[in-house]
Amino acid sequence: MKKKSSKSIIISFFAVAFFCTGFFVVKTYQNINQTKIQNRQMESLLQFLILNESVFFKIQQLEKSQNAFIVSQSESLKKDFKNSISNLITDTSLLKNAITNNPENKSELKKLNYLLFLKINNAKEILDDNKIIVSANTELLSDLKDSKIIQDSIKNFVINNIHKNRAILAGSNYFFENITGKANYSFFVLSLIFFGILIIFSFIISREFKKEENSSVQLNYQASLINTIPDAIFTTDENFTVKSWNKYAAELYGIPETEAIGEPLKNLFKIENTEEKTALNYAQLQTSGYYKDEYWVTKKNGERIIILASINSIVNSENEITGYIALHRNITSSKKLEEELKLFNTELELQVKNKTAEITNILDRITDGFLALDDKFTFTFVNNKAGEILGYLPTEMFGKNIFNDFFEITSAEFNEACSSAFNTQQFVFFENHYSPKNIWIENYIYPSANGISVFFKDVTFKRKAEISIKESEERYRDLITNLQAGVLVLNPDSSISLCNFEASRLFGFSKKSEVANDYIIPEWQYFTETGKQLAKHEFPAERVIATQQPIINLVLGIETALKNERVWVQANAYPELDKFNKLVHVIITFVDITERIRAAEKIKQNEETLNRAQRIAKIGNWEFNLQTLDLKWSDELYRIFEIDNHNSKELYLNYRNKFHPDDLSKLDTIVQHAIETKKGYKYQHRIICNNGDTKHILGIGEIIFNTAGEITGLKGTAQDITELIKAEEKLQISYQQIKQLVTHLQDIREEERKNIAREIHDELGQQLTGLKMQISWLSKKIIDPEKDIKEKFINTIALIEETITSVRKISTDLRPSMLDDLGLIAALEWQSNEFEKRSGISTEFINLTGNIEIPARLTTGIFRIFQESLTNVARHADAEKIISFITFSDGNITLTVKDDGIGFIVKNIESKKTLGLFGMKERTIEMGGEYRITSEPGLGTTVTIIVPA
Repeated sequence: MKKKSSKSIIISFFAVAFFCTGFFVVKTYQNINQTKIQNRQMESLLQFLILNESVFFKIQQLEKSQNAFIVSQSESLKKDFKNSISNLITDTSLLKNAITNNPENKSELKKLNYLLFLKINNAKEILDDNKIIVSANTELLSDLKDSKIIQDSIKNFVINNIHKNRAILAGSNYFFENITGKANYSFFVLSLIFFGILIIFSFIISREFKKEENSSVQLNYQASLINTIPDAIFTTDENFTVKSWNKYAAELYGIPETEAIGEPLKNLFKIENTEEKTALNYAQLQTSGYYKDEYWVTKKNGERIIILASINSIVNSENEITGYIALHRNITSSKKLEEELKLFNTELELQVKNKTAEITNILDRITDGFLALDDKFTFTFVNNKAGEILGYLPTEMFGKNIFNDFFEITSAEFNEACSSAFNTQQFVFFENHYSPKNIWIENYIYPSANGISVFFKDVTFKRKAEISIKESEERYRDLITNLQAGVLVLNPDSSISLCNFEASRLFGFSKKSEVANDYIIPEWQYFTETGKQLAKHEFPAERVIATQQPIINLVLGIETALKNERVWVQANAYPELDKFNKLVHVIITFVDITERIRAAEKIKQNEETLNRAQRIAKIGNWEFNLQTLDLKWSDELYRIFEIDNHNSKELYLNYRNKFHPDDLSKLDTIVQHAIETKKGYKYQHRIICNNGDTKHILGIGEIIFNTAGEITGLKGTAQDITELIKAEEKLQISYQQIKQLVTHLQDIREEERKNIAREIHDELGQQLTGLKMQISWLSKKIIDPEKDIKEKFINTIALIEETITSVRKISTDLRPSMLDDLGLIAALEWQSNEFEKRSGISTEFINLTGNIEIPARLTTGIFRIFQESLTNVARHADAEKIISFITFSDGNITLTVKDDGIGFIVKNIESKKTLGLFGMKERTIEMGGEYRITSEPGLGTTVTIIVPA
């Protein structure tokens, strides 16, 4: 069953919301109309009752003043009598207005007005002076009798009206209770519906935003991948018909994009795979959406290559496969190299074993004694000649310390020489007398980080030879031995007269017979740095013998059958002539530069790798000499700036000409500032392409100093970020649209809350207040009510009070009226106090703004952020105290809320993208401000917003 789209879900919920809202609006409108009608009836009834009460009171007052005046005949009482008549006349005027405004009580009011008219005329007749002179006046008595009759009629009329309207008041009370209950229930249900819809909308919007963000990231990644990876990438439909074909696919298979698109893959190349393997790969592609494999592919031209293939399924929003994307990489060369490397490693391992055994045999066969000691001066190797000279078997010496276990064969001089060679890592040669055999021994001590090697031999006979010959030989041997270069001394016939240890190592000599061979060996090959092989007459010795001229610093590659590898040397050859200028010897020195040559090759490889990486990343490096204006670029920079390779000065001018006119001066300013501050810099600018398009470049520069600390130039990188800028622009547009939608929804919600709060406060609040006043008035007018009735009045008033409190709370929760009436500061102080009452957390609010006028556009946002901050503390912080304060400085309003709760790790909370924190941050950004939250476990939390006023 297909899932409903987010759009259909939102439309459905909007339909439900509009239906529910319309239903409750109609019901509310009906209730309000009924309430208004009933309210008008109640107002009319109350006015009628008040008039009756006023008439009743003033009739009694008139009667009292009349009787007092008749009895006392006092002028002051006469004045009171006149005032009572005037007051009653005033009531008649009110009755006339009431008749117009209360048509339902018109007949009663007219009757009452008529009785009052009679009463007033009667009182005026009594007030007539000539009728009061004689107390027994007959007319006066008649008037008093009439006055009594009229007065009693008025009283009876008023009392009857009061009793009659009690039933009406009782009915109105029940009506208001019923209307109030319906309104509360309606608003409760409506609030639940809107709250549920808002939650669902928030979830859908958040989900869609994440989908869009993930899709954008994926599209950017795929675009970058396709544009930078030098592999064949193509897409097909579900039937494996080509839909796209990149340039590397065209290069690999030799088929242009125009010919490949629309063709089945089987028409473009043939995959050499078994049916079983093909079926398994297809099944894996259908189930997991991906497979990776290596196989042979035959191209259209018949060429066979090995391909590393990665295939992914392309699915639509309903998880149906609509096509495939494939990446093919030609690994034919690497596979061949793999096989060659395996073979080479096997051969190399065998050679190492053979060489190790060969060296051991050589050391055992040489005529000199050889000792190998580790860094603790313990024997690790002793050849047979050494045991013979020293008088011990080699097996007796292995693993023992030369100083502690063989003190009889050592001496202070020998010990000092060994220690000095090892500590200084310098070669040491000396002769010493070996007393156990009374012989003289020559010692050659070669140090290394792991120990020392000692070559020694019995030179007793030489010691007994002539001193001059001995000194000459020792000087000559010492000179040759201490040279770090290979030395060959050749005779004029090219035979070898002398070959030192380093030369033996370089040429692979392992036997004396080999050294005695002629220098020119057919198997030897010499190569120049360019790879050219030298002929026999071009060999160094042959050239010196032929020309008797020296050869200086000649770089050669030497391959010998003995060495079985190419060794690179720097050769110098000198002719040695006798006094008759006849050639006696040719002295050739060789310095091993193999590692240097290999390092140079490695550097060249690294440069090629760097160039490839720069092409992929679209980034190049440069270096600029400030004195000579010499500018050096990597290859990628030429491609990015679309400039040919010129000399440095022309390149510098062309480089500046490429700049966008609006950005060149900015670059000069940035570079000048970097030179003045001696700090690196980073800048972004535009360049004009050859076709007129604009590229965006991100540059990073550093300062170059000489040894004296002076600035000599600049160096850095430049990266083409055009695609990134375009992607960011698209993302920013999408973000702004979503942000506008969220802001619009917040504004609508605030306006709705404001309207609902106003309706509840103005309509329902006023009605409940009037109801309370009427019930209170009724309770006071009932004389000696029964206990049940009195208790019922008290409970009714308490219930109305509780309902008024609930209505005020609902209205305030929706939208505090003081936010609009008294301003933000008063609302924040009120909210702080209310929060402390509800939560029990000590809450202190401090106003440091100096009571400035805060713009209305900021009040709602700041207040809602303050509310959300307090709510978060109550839910999560487990705090005991909250301190919040608002300040105004440098045109900015700063609100800070700080608690002493358990705190948290901010990065962990931000990674969860909680809606509360996200909402506060978005509100702050909407107001053009800055949102900060700082917290550490156990140290509480501080929320700060800074918005421009």
